[in-house]
Amino acid sequence: MSLRPRKRELDVMCQVLDSEGMLEDMANSALRTAFDLLLARELWVLVTQTEGTAGMVFVHGPYMTRNQAVKAATTTEVTPHGGTVLVRRLITSTADGGDDA
Repeated sequence: MSLRPRKRELDVMCQVLDSEGMLEDMANSALRTAFDLLLARELWVLVTQTEGTAGMVFVHGPYMTRNQAVKAATTTEVTPHGGTVLVRRLITSTADGGDDA
């Protein structure tokens, strides 16, 4: 999984790093801001169920975009033979739980 900062995220981090203060406080603030920005993103997972696993489901991910999740479902070993694969948005603190993105 590759994480690349988005322009808005870079702008926010530059504001944090441009503030005056103690280095430890700035580092703490920068990390907390980075974590908050990551959780604000829409993250995607694959939910798989293979025949013969007694109803067990497996979750793979997270993926940064829906397209990455779809690609992983078609190009990796997580796709079960004779089973089911679902692409779902991971619900974060800002998500509404819908999959319409």
